[in-house]
Amino acid sequence: VARARALAALPAVAGLADAQRIDRLDRLTNARPAEADEIALGVSFIKEAAAEKTAPNRLSPWEQYAQVLLLGNEFAFVD
Repeated sequence: VARARALAALPAVAGLADAQRIDRLDRLTNARPAEADEIALGVSFIKEAAAEKTAPNRLSPWEQYAQVLLLGNEFAFVD
């Protein structure tokens, strides 16, 4: 959770538009640009997560997205 919060808050990530932010996070975690369908899914995820009413101690939508990337197989394993 701490790593996801730190990744989402990086200055190189925080000020970008949604699609650019998703691409940058993908480049940082998976060492490749995000594909068009990944960007579309990511934007959809962020919008849905932002629409939910969250408790103060929950992760923000961007922190949740960063956590998803950090828990993915592509991040954890080298093929």
